[in-house]
Amino acid sequence: MSAFPRTLPLPTESGRTDRAVSLKITEPDTFQDTIRHYILPWTLVALADSYHAGSVSSQVVAEQSLHELLNRADKVTSEALKYSWVSAELLMSLNYLNSKLGQVAGPTESRLPY
Repeated sequence: MSAFPRTLPLPTESGRTDRAVSLKITEPDTFQDTIRHYILPWTLVALADSYHAGSVSSQVVAEQSLHELLNRADKVTSEALKYSWVSAELLMSLNYLNSKLGQVAGPTESRLPY
């Protein structure tokens, strides 16, 4: 949680693994894996899994990051809707986040100053 970003990326921001993968059924035996992953969904999954183990200050940073993301909801939505698979990954990660943290703090219980 200490490395959780203060500003979350847009849904279409991605990274690449670019790892050498070894397969026994092909020639040559290795190739470059160019699988792309979208950063935001995996960041939300990581948050859901690590939130309760984080310090209070780390939890506050995560909550502020989520509020900042919600403040950009129109931009986030328009980016996610560009590609159906991006929308699907984002929805699955939000569902997972809600299932793990949906009861953490209601609107009146938030530790945020706003």
